[in-house]
Amino acid sequence: MRERKPAPWSATIPEALWPGRLININDVRGHTRYTSKRTRPWRELGAGIGERLKAQHGAFTTPVRVWLEVRLPNNHRRDSGNLYPTVKALLDGVATDAGALPGDHDGVVEGPWIKRVYPNGPACLTFILEPMPPGALGVSRSAAAATFSTGVTSTSPPTP
Repeated sequence: MRERKPAPWSATIPEALWPGRLININDVRGHTRYTSKRTRPWRELGAGIGERLKAQHGAFTTPVRVWLEVRLPNNHRRDSGNLYPTVKALLDGVATDAGALPGDHDGVVEGPWIKRVYPNGPACLTFILEPMPPGALGVSRSAAAATFSTGVTSTSPPTP
């Protein structure tokens, strides 16, 4: 019998719950102690989302594809990809702080992908985690753990 693919999990965050302005890559300049003041509240929001995810469904044990859907109230010209620091802070909160994912490295996470959605409406973000089959990102969990724990893969030295 074929195993059923787990359904994607999502959390919609209306603008009223945003901990501040969206973090745009064009605004992130300077020393990290200044930028961390902007990212910390978003990371804390991500940790809350991750805790809720774990309470409802348990932590993910397989790789995931991460999406952030952005709905905005108007058609001002924007480059939605510039919101990467916002989604990265949310992902760090979900994966690292809440422990809802086994990590946030390439062997576990594909993305994050940012998508502007229409029609326009009240500003909101939808954070989506889409489960993928084990090994879908080209790295088995045990191989990824060995590589990331040591920082190197084992290879034999050349023989003279």
